[in-house]
Amino acid sequence: MKTQIVMGVVAATALALAGCSSDSPPPPAPSPQLTTIAPPVPTESTTRAVTMEGKPRQIGVADLTIHSFLANPETNSTSFRMNCYPLWRDVEKSKGQYDWSMFDLALNNQKAWGAQVLMYSFCGTPEWAADGSPDDPSVEVFGPKSSVPPKDLKYFEDYVRAVVKRYKGDISVYETWNEASSPQFWQGTPEQMVEMTKIVQRVVKEEDPQAQTTMASMQTHRKDYFNGFAVPYLQKLAAADWPFDIYNGHFYPFGEAGPAARRKQIDMFRAELAKLNAPPKELWDTEVNYYTGVPGGEPNGRITGDRAAAWAVRTYLDGWRKDVGRNYWYFATPTYNAFPGIQTTPGAPATRALSTFNDWVLGTKFNGCEQKPDYVNCSFTKNGEEVFIAWGETAKGDDTKNVRASYPLSGSAEVCHLPDGDCETTKSLTIDEVPVLIKTSG
Repeated sequence: MKTQIVMGVVAATALALAGCSSDSPPPPAPSPQLTTIAPPVPTESTTRAVTMEGKPRQIGVADLTIHSFLANPETNSTSFRMNCYPLWRDVEKSKGQYDWSMFDLALNNQKAWGAQVLMYSFCGTPEWAADGSPDDPSVEVFGPKSSVPPKDLKYFEDYVRAVVKRYKGDISVYETWNEASSPQFWQGTPEQMVEMTKIVQRVVKEEDPQAQTTMASMQTHRKDYFNGFAVPYLQKLAAADWPFDIYNGHFYPFGEAGPAARRKQIDMFRAELAKLNAPPKELWDTEVNYYTGVPGGEPNGRITGDRAAAWAVRTYLDGWRKDVGRNYWYFATPTYNAFPGIQTTPGAPATRALSTFNDWVLGTKFNGCEQKPDYVNCSFTKNGEEVFIAWGETAKGDDTKNVRASYPLSGSAEVCHLPDGDCETTKSLTIDEVPVLIKTSG
């Protein structure tokens, strides 16, 4: 049992590493440059948001999202994605014969680590079910024929039904397939994936009407993957009348890029939906970290210290200001892992920052964010009072620079800092790239 679990975890890690890899590594990350911008002239528009980004939303346990396969993530997260773990081929090793031991253990572990909301992503075709051989077996992550579509879609339907019936009430969201835009996980056609999307929607609604479904997740950081598979998949989904509940992208920034590049990818995805007159549905990002393409700098990753804390937290804030309902951070590990550019190990800056941030926002109402010339100001309502989370960033979104800006205060305010939530009372405030919580006195 233990060996099987470790193998599954290694496979899950390989999934993300391969899924967001690059054919040519990016150059080393640049050292942050400190840029000081003159304080703005106080005006009404600098003291109160005028044009807000992001629709108002309540922040609850479902929004505090994470991946964790090996241990308690220590981030106070309560919404977990079971990312291809376990694989279809791990559970149904021969037709109609199910071994639920790995599935049960994974689910029970995540619930023990604080998960109140669980999402499961299908992937990993069993060899017995595969329709022939892959076009490129060298890139498959999960073993022979794991990326090949089933020769009979009834095989997939039977597995989906068995999972949903067994875990009704425990798993509340089902993702059709992980990163179907990548040949590492799928070498079938967009048309076949649309049929599988329809199967997931139909079976879930029959067996657990309270549960939700997402389309297969699509990568956006590689134009060849996006234009070659994601665009035609979306077009075929439109022709099939969008048979799922939630749009789903993986908005990993690529190479040296940071949060601003992620926002551009979200905009690109939404632009494709707009071209197709897609109906209003929530958009989720079910897997995200930074600096994909090369291993993440042992032992601390490529993005470290305050910047790691800042970018991890800004992932969620940027998601909400871009109307991305859930933003699943990838991923918490007990020790260094080569894939993530930002490590979320025990005691790491990002881990501590996410824990503090989750305390800040749980139970609040997000009111939206405003991009000022040199900082972003996000408004929340907590216990009937308005509070703000702000950080330095120019409208150009140059994430190589640590922008410092004067934040206008009309009186004294309590200001709390990442990563650990230390607070102070002040009448003047200069902010930088690391978000701070601001509670004004009125």
